[in-house]
Amino acid sequence: MRLTHSRASVHPADLAGFSAPIALIPSVEEILRSAAARLKEAGISSARLDADLLLAAAMRTDRLGLVRNRDTPPPRAAVARFRLLLQRRLRREPLAQILGVREFWGRAFRVTRDVLVPRPETELLVEKALEWINIRRSGVESRRQGALRVLDLGTGSGAIGITLATEAPGIHVICSDVSPAALRVAQANARRLRVEWKRADEHGRTRTDTNPSGLAASSVRFVRSDLFDRVPGPFDLIVSNPPYIAETEREGLMPEVRDFEPAAALFAGPDGLDFIRRMLAEAPDRLAPGGAILFEIGYDQCERVLNLLDRDSRWEAPEAFRDGAGYSRVIRARTACAAPRQGPYSRPCGARRRSLSAPRREATTPSGRCARFPVPTLPAGAGPRLRPGDLLAERHRRPRRPDA
Repeated sequence: MRLTHSRASVHPADLAGFSAPIALIPSVEEILRSAAARLKEAGISSARLDADLLLAAAMRTDRLGLVRNRDTPPPRAAVARFRLLLQRRLRREPLAQILGVREFWGRAFRVTRDVLVPRPETELLVEKALEWINIRRSGVESRRQGALRVLDLGTGSGAIGITLATEAPGIHVICSDVSPAALRVAQANARRLRVEWKRADEHGRTRTDTNPSGLAASSVRFVRSDLFDRVPGPFDLIVSNPPYIAETEREGLMPEVRDFEPAAALFAGPDGLDFIRRMLAEAPDRLAPGGAILFEIGYDQCERVLNLLDRDSRWEAPEAFRDGAGYSRVIRARTACAAPRQGPYSRPCGARRRSLSAPRREATTPSGRCARFPVPTLPAGAGPRLRPGDLLAERHRRPRRPDA
């Protein structure tokens, strides 16, 4: 008589320290199905993906390894590790904090409870910062002044500043944060990604940790600072993912955000704009002539932030950029290119100051760029200024009379 063994129906949460024969341990696929069902019951929308990543971490493999071994029972030690990871996720701890890493711009950044989890929408901020760096580098004055200086204000994990340093060789980046714990995470990420970095001690002295492979040509310095208190300027570019969530929205947030990420990096007063107001008030004094600021905002804050910029005459040409969902999530503004001079050409960069009384409109380009600008209103009789020789050229283009 042929004997067959049927696998017992064992819940993944009951497998810690399991000592029964291996035939009684469910297969990888069965464990994943059961875990995904429990995660879904807990209100987690990405239940199957989370189960896959947690089991892959417990088995010290990747998702492809799970597919290859889907019909095979995992080792008992891996099942025990998976049980602990699953319990943490059921308590709504963010997946990135459980795994300890989060991918951003194609790189794995270390993540702890001391920093925000890098999010996909922040990659739009990096994209626009890299575009601006390339434009700024092409200027004659920038080439004369040497390497561009960039400030990552409120760096957290360092995802923004380190990404800019690795993607734009030759720039100098300062990553600042008020939290010493966050700076330690950012410094660890700089080491992991082999970026040359410096850190300042309590006396302002710096020490350098050099990348032994010499892969990165940029340098990154880490400074503990509350806003601009201890960061040396001027900078060509300031980037920031500031706190912008209103306190009134705290209870409506997902538990992963509300209960596990640092509140100081999330909330900014009753309307969410307290930090942004301070930043915009102080940033012009820390920017070089023609320097720019780029920062992330909430999906419904675009109009209010642009109005803040309108009311401060030190800012020029504010723009908003839309994410893939169509929301304006990144703001850019710049300072004047140079001090005003006497004469008709007082703005060498060619930018006009927007009048608060002029009507405004918003336009979206195919690239998703959202720009606000004044609607032209010319007085009667006004028209384009003709250059010398234009009238003569126009006369030669007109047909002559037969009797001329």
